[in-house]
Amino acid sequence: MLRAVIAGLTLLAVMWVLHLLGERRSAQPSVTQAKSVAKASFSQQPSSQEAEKPKETGQAGDAREVREYPFATMDNSCLDGEVADLSGCTRMLSGGKAMGYVLHVTEGQSLRISVEPMYADFDVSFAFFKEGNCIVGRDAAGKGQSERANVSHLAAGDYQLWVGGYDGDCGPFLLTVTDQPPSLAQIQHATAFEGRNGTVLRWKSFGEVDLEQYQIYRVAGDSRQRIAVLRAHGSPAGFSDYRFMDRSRLPGVGYELEIVARDGRSERVEIES
Repeated sequence: MLRAVIAGLTLLAVMWVLHLLGERRSAQPSVTQAKSVAKASFSQQPSSQEAEKPKETGQAGDAREVREYPFATMDNSCLDGEVADLSGCTRMLSGGKAMGYVLHVTEGQSLRISVEPMYADFDVSFAFFKEGNCIVGRDAAGKGQSERANVSHLAAGDYQLWVGGYDGDCGPFLLTVTDQPPSLAQIQHATAFEGRNGTVLRWKSFGEVDLEQYQIYRVAGDSRQRIAVLRAHGSPAGFSDYRFMDRSRLPGVGYELEIVARDGRSERVEIES
């Protein structure tokens, strides 16, 4: 009888221990379950590579809006910039942090963009887009040098301007955007050379806008003498050739061209000898 009681108590003790072990195992996930939980938790967080993925070229993100000109600002792409690849527009190595701006432009407006780095080792660059298409990019001046560009006769709309650096370089910079009136004409190959009967002056123009005439000046030291007036005959979308001969054959003189519009505006261009 005593042996039967002892065997019964032993059996109850063993069953109680097995019951406790079963509850403990059910409270903890298996190795397979733990791996799947960890995988699910990791998939909810973006990888570091995804977090550093550059923005698509030409997108502005949370860019600063510019509606009035002149506009000037001092910013630091290292502190507030976003990763953006500008190489498709600048044609130079890029991919670091850049600052974005949205420029609101009216029909026919022209802009002058200037970016000046604020320390000598910053190789600054910028890219100017409309709807993802590159209009102009600049990254050629080198470390510590300013990058500039003029863009004329723009269509109305919103444009994106990104300011960054070469090869991921970043830092403080001064950005200036001014409203530039369009040039009266683009003068090319303005030269003076000695001919058989005198000095021949020649130049080619493109994009004459409301142009009235060209005035030719002979320059010697501080003296400036007008020697001819030629009526403009070009067009806003074409090339035109001009020629004039100075028969004076005076030694040591140079020549200057003054472009005059119908509304009185004028521009001066030096004629190369």
